[in-house]
Amino acid sequence: MTKQQYKLCKAIIRYRYVDKIIKNTSLEDYLDLQDQLDYQLDFSDDNMDMHTLVTLKNPLQEEFESRRSKHWKSNMTLFFAGVAAAASLISASPYIGQWLTRLMPQ
Repeated sequence: MTKQQYKLCKAIIRYRYVDKIIKNTSLEDYLDLQDQLDYQLDFSDDNMDMHTLVTLKNPLQEEFESRRSKHWKSNMTLFFAGVAAAASLISASPYIGQWLTRLMPQ
């Protein structure tokens, strides 16, 4: 799944209806949407108007959820690593200050 496909899946889940999805993405029409996602979409009817609900077919839904899970896990790892580094710097700051004053000549 490409970044563009991931963004389109997020838009489909968020906006749900064809007209809102097209309006909030860089796509021209529902055919472009279908083409971008390899025809892995289900539509509630054939009208393709403001009342047409769009859903992801199961394989695409699973791929989207897998990517979102990996993305979330990597972001959480980075967050906790940053918090740990900040806590280490804060706890070591008095010792760093003492060390720097010893290095500088009076």
